[in-house]
Amino acid sequence: MDPHQIYTIIHCEFEFKCDLNWKNLNPTGDPMVRYCEQCKKNFLLCLDNEQIDHVWENGLCIAHPLYTEKGLKQIKDFEAGIGENPFFVEMPMGLPSKR
Repeated sequence: MDPHQIYTIIHCEFEFKCDLNWKNLNPTGDPMVRYCEQCKKNFLLCLDNEQIDHVWENGLCIAHPLYTEKGLKQIKDFEAGIGENPFFVEMPMGLPSKR
């Protein structure tokens, strides 16, 4: 994945939206996967729409960062050394709907 594409605005509707938080899920051996004790499923961290499409085809649950235009500017300013550390980015989680 191109490192310049990490911060993208993702458009995802959920068939089922989870109320839990990525930070509270159990880490696994893969930093892009966490395990939910409540529903006994793995959640995959998706960083772009193509990953979400692939995960949807396999019926898996996801988490994805919810970036806004303002949030992306804050991140870019911070990375350029001209801004403060941006706050925690919200990460919606659940079972994605078909696009």
